[in-house]
Amino acid sequence: MNTSFRLRDARPLGSISRRRPRRAPCRDPKTAGPPGRMARTRPELERLEERRMLSTFTVTSTADSGVDTLRDAISLLNTLGGASNTINFDIGPDQQTITLLSSLPTITKQVDIEGGVVWGTSVPRVVINGGQAGSAAGLTLGAGSSGSVIQGLVIDGFLGDGIEIDSANDLVTGCYIGTNGAGTAAVPNFAHGIAVGIGISGATIGGTSAAAANIISGNAVSGISISGSCLVEGNRIGTNAAGTAAVPNYDGVTVGGSPGAAGVTIGGTSAAAANIISGNRGDGIVTSFSPTPCLVEGNLIGMNAAGTAAVPNTFDGIYVEGPGVTIGGTSAAAANIISGNGGDGIEL
Repeated sequence: MNTSFRLRDARPLGSISRRRPRRAPCRDPKTAGPPGRMARTRPELERLEERRMLSTFTVTSTADSGVDTLRDAISLLNTLGGASNTINFDIGPDQQTITLLSSLPTITKQVDIEGGVVWGTSVPRVVINGGQAGSAAGLTLGAGSSGSVIQGLVIDGFLGDGIEIDSANDLVTGCYIGTNGAGTAAVPNFAHGIAVGIGISGATIGGTSAAAANIISGNAVSGISISGSCLVEGNRIGTNAAGTAAVPNYDGVTVGGSPGAAGVTIGGTSAAAANIISGNRGDGIVTSFSPTPCLVEGNLIGMNAAGTAAVPNTFDGIYVEGPGVTIGGTSAAAANIISGNGGDGIEL
């Protein structure tokens, strides 16, 4: 909050000489002195209206509620935020945990939530735990929040989804969803890790830089559930942060609903776009009743991050039920490596 003050009626003190007054005597009965004497006028402070000119909301407390908490920051964002907003954290250099006792408000304005990383590592610095939050989801990007970014958070222990995306063109990057703070063991979200809502367009999960990779593992249903158009690239889905051992979701990625004209792309033709989709208790990828294109290319499915040893999905690498799915392509870069799985590599 910016509270400003200004000086009102600030004038120099007049001469008190009876012989040579500098100006006509003041006739205001409230301030007038003896006849012929200049009135002394005293500066007064007048409080201006309170102004909140905030685009950055800083979380300095790990408490569930109160001033400068994450809950407070989201509430202020929703009521005071402008066209472009940031929530950042100043809660210490080491990894810190925010334990929620109830659901957070749905986010209704664009925001970049910047958790950051532990100094000298790629490990997210802020853990948001929902073990005591009832049936809540972790973070929900609702209508009005299009173009938001969530980065550098661990989101675990919720009975609902870790992240729900219900607005367009949002990005989730550099997060651990469903694991402990080190990305080595499951702390499950008991629904999906990330859920992209029906008909939502332009979501991006991950990226092609090492820092953009999400670890989406340990969740009770699927790591990522997609019912809108979405790009999924560069993530580790069902493994630990190193990509060397299983931290299973049930399924890795599920695609259904109505993705929209842009369709769904899982992977890409650059090496950095490859997802590691391995170690899951069900299938690596499941596509069902998708009426628009779904492209799966350039991924490692059932393998470790190096592509040298199996980290099996228990059932199929890819299970396809429904039209419009393309697996691989005509260039070497489009090839998926689908090996080591407990069922079929691909089942149509």
